[in-house]
Amino acid sequence: DRFLVCPSDVDMEVSLLKAKICNAVDAVGEEIKSVIGKRDMEVVHLMKEGLARAGLKRLTMYSHEENERA
Repeated sequence: DRFLVCPSDVDMEVSLLKAKICNAVDAVGEEIKSVIGKRDMEVVHLMKEGLARAGLKRLTMYSHEENERA
């Protein structure tokens, strides 16, 4: 059975295997990008919340009114 195998048949099988491996690696890469993208959006959301809270006045022992007048 091995005597009837042509080099072009081997090349074709190797090419198909390469394509399958490349597609699998691409799929994994896209999945990783989507996870990272979700994390990035979470970080952006947390930063927005933090900036919104930074502008709020808080009850402290320090007189902020004096600073605001200056």
